Amino acid sequence: MKRSVTCLLATVLLVAGVVPVGDAGAANRSNAAAANAALQSQKNVATVKKPLHHQISFNDYQVVGLNENGWNWVRNNEFILPANTPLDIDILQYTYSSEGKNAVNRKKVILDGTELVEYRGEVSSPEHVLPWKVPRFTIPASLLSAGEHLLTFIAEDGNGQAGTVSVKFIVEEPASSLNVYQGTDATGPLIASGSTQTIFASSGSMRFYAGEQGTWKVYTKGSATELKGAYGLRYNTGTLEAGSYEIAYKPLKEGAEEWRITLEIGLPPIYQIVNGEKQKIAPGQKITAPSVPAIIQLSADTPGRWYVNGTNQATTNERDFEVMLPETLRGMTVTVYYQPDGFDGATPSQVQIDVPVGESPATNTCDPSQALATLDIMTKSNDDSDLELEKINLKSSTTTLDIYQDPLHEIWITTSADHMEHGSRADEEEGPGIWAVNNVVVDAARLNWDHTGLNIASFGVGTHNIRYISKGNTKTQWCGSIRIIEDEPPVLASLTCEADESGPSPQLIPIRLETDKGEELPENGSVEINSLSELSKYDALTMKANHVANYGTKRIKKGSKSNRTYLNVPDVRWEYDVNYFGEKQNFGGNIFSQNKVDILYEGKVIKTIRPKSERDFGDKSGMKSLNLESIIKANDAKPGKYTIRITHELANNECKVDRRHDVDDKDIDRVEQEQVFTTTIVLK
Repeated sequence: MKRSVTCLLATVLLVAGVVPVGDAGAANRSNAAAANAALQSQKNVATVKKPLHHQISFNDYQVVGLNENGWNWVRNNEFILPANTPLDIDILQYTYSSEGKNAVNRKKVILDGTELVEYRGEVSSPEHVLPWKVPRFTIPASLLSAGEHLLTFIAEDGNGQAGTVSVKFIVEEPASSLNVYQGTDATGPLIASGSTQTIFASSGSMRFYAGEQGTWKVYTKGSATELKGAYGLRYNTGTLEAGSYEIAYKPLKEGAEEWRITLEIGLPPIYQIVNGEKQKIAPGQKITAPSVPAIIQLSADTPGRWYVNGTNQATTNERDFEVMLPETLRGMTVTVYYQPDGFDGATPSQVQIDVPVGESPATNTCDPSQALATLDIMTKSNDDSDLELEKINLKSSTTTLDIYQDPLHEIWITTSADHMEHGSRADEEEGPGIWAVNNVVVDAARLNWDHTGLNIASFGVGTHNIRYISKGNTKTQWCGSIRIIEDEPPVLASLTCEADESGPSPQLIPIRLETDKGEELPENGSVEINSLSELSKYDALTMKANHVANYGTKRIKKGSKSNRTYLNVPDVRWEYDVNYFGEKQNFGGNIFSQNKVDILYEGKVIKTIRPKSERDFGDKSGMKSLNLESIIKANDAKPGKYTIRITHELANNECKVDRRHDVDDKDIDRVEQEQVFTTTIVLK
């Protein structure tokens, strides 16, 4: 290499800043001796010494140092960097401070006039002299085009003084100046010849840009048959099916080398671990669990996201995944998905696992007489329409239920129509569940936000066997057959139950009685009071219970589409919240509630609070709070047992059509349920 040594201004010079030219031939002398000379030459300088670069190396080749007089020498254009090679840089620099002050040592790097801010750095020390051997850092090859470059290094102290040194170097032209990028221009990633590119999908395409005219070709790997060719700066492979391909590019320039890569297209492989050995699962292959319950061990080549359809099983950034198959999934098929990290847009790989029924098939039989869940059906005719209630309180049955819709859009079977429509509190008896259609656990895309509803229309027309298993209580299940018909419903010649003739049955959620401080009185228990002053805690008791709430009106449809009518009916729902004492809720809908409160002293009723009128649109007919203190004092504050007894009645209409002697008979019955809450205050 040509040797050219240039002496720079020393960064440790006098305050006046006048710097003599050093002897470039001193480059081979000891850097340590040079540093000592630099320090010795400034013993009599009263001001703080300026920062100083002692040594700079490029890829382990020294390009900056000190001569014996303490001046920097620089090897300009001696260092030649091969093409497409990153530049490793090592620096040793000194800064100084006044006595009693911390020394600060900062670093800046400027490439061709532009600061590389990512390489800024700083250290500090209570010592007067602060040498800093900067950890090696690397400038990527992508920033170093062929030709001459100038790197400037700045060392700064805490006093605003700086020492600067600049180095020229050369980057070689590549043996072939051929650069190919992914994408449509040179801003995309540079793709090296001989590399392998991967597309995780069942099919895909890739675009390339070369910057100069040339011929492009794509082959099936191992074959000389050309699939697609083109001429120009840019190239698009077009859609390629899963497989291995070779892509070749030959520039028009005479003597230029050919650029060639391998392109792999396909879903990432999944393996099953059996007896400690990996067995590759072919695309579309099903595996069968050996028993139930069971754990199936799966693995992939790279970490990624795993999840199981319709269940809570999921993990991220893992190579291995254990699929739990509980008793609940007997006789079903579950689908496991895997997506490698860094390929968020890629098509996930999937594998289906058949869960055996086991030796006793009856264990997976959904007995309608034992399936406790009741479900609702709602429809939506288009994106802009509202959900409409079709069926309510459906019990499991062996009879196929027909649902008509034309055109087919959305048909939801859900644990609670109120929850589905309004996002209210989820049904505690059913709630989120595992859903299966024709014994295959469905994917989350067919479910609503919290897995309390399934869009049956997403499976198209036909008969679908539906299975629901509550995640909260696996004994709570529903099973039935639903036939989706894309047509107008037939004109009904017989009696049917309309949507406004039945109401949802209430949940018997425990009643709670609380003080205004949030203290809960025990149900079927007692609290002892030793003095009258303690009674003040019970002057404003409130009750929480499941009761009817009025949300205004809603529109429902009746009859067939050819003879359809719409009605505005009360929008009433079951709601667990504060309930007034002695309140009655009857808003003209199909659900009702009321309560009566008795206060007993030693078993005898001394006060009763009963419903007087119906509550309408927020008018309160009962008492918001119960003043037990005043009731006890009105009884002369006699010592003894004071019992609060709340009798809470809940009811809903239930419509049934029975066929007797070839005649349909429709009955609408009122189904009533009762809750009784008691608690006792013992006054000593």
